[in-house]
Amino acid sequence: MKKSFQLNLKSQVKKTIAIMSSKGGVGKSTITALLATHLTKIGKKVGILDADVIGPTMSRLFALKGKMVGQDGLILPLTTPLGIRLISSQLLLDQSDDPIIWRSPLVLDLIRQFYVDVIWGELDYLLIDLPPGTGDVTMTVLESLNVDEIIMVTTPQEIVQDLVSKGIQMAKIIHKPILGLIENYSYFMCDDCHKKHPLFQTSDRQPLWVKYQLPLLAQLPLDAKIPKLIDSGKIETIEIESINQLINTWRH
Repeated sequence: MKKSFQLNLKSQVKKTIAIMSSKGGVGKSTITALLATHLTKIGKKVGILDADVIGPTMSRLFALKGKMVGQDGLILPLTTPLGIRLISSQLLLDQSDDPIIWRSPLVLDLIRQFYVDVIWGELDYLLIDLPPGTGDVTMTVLESLNVDEIIMVTTPQEIVQDLVSKGIQMAKIIHKPILGLIENYSYFMCDDCHKKHPLFQTSDRQPLWVKYQLPLLAQLPLDAKIPKLIDSGKIETIEIESINQLINTWRH
């Protein structure tokens, strides 16, 4: 068991939730940002730690620019218009398209600094956006950053669910509780007939939440309006009823 990292004296976090998927491209970072936004709108104090150091996107979702600065030997996160506190390796770069070409030890040390050396203040929720896969970075975050629960993100595709299954099994092996699954790109809503249409062909296989006896937290649609709002830096204006319903269950 790896040693747990400890927050500094200027940071108090009530609950830490990791948003995870063993497959890239499922919308995990967008879902992390939407969860943070919806929680903030009901009065919760929320921070996001972007642990996808090599492929960071979180600052772009909120259209945050500039670099993080220090204070008393610690790091100040950037803050979104709604007040979400955010740390991302993207905020270390001179140019947005500069690549981060680091080996694993450097990546892990940066994540440790993002957790230990950042002045998070008082947070109700710290959401950690994990990189894809079940490798060293994911293992270190789950074991060392005092993660309370995991939300798994999947899509209806069989190949995605096969990979997400590996993440579920990993969580079981290291004894981290899974709060439930969010299925992204479940359907699209037809503008003409106003009916839900599945995006992927259904199969006879059991859904992941049935196979592993996990709560299905939400099924999210493919909505063309969301990428447009994200590209214009307006993700905090997005309202998704199923996420509102999910957040409301956390309040009781």
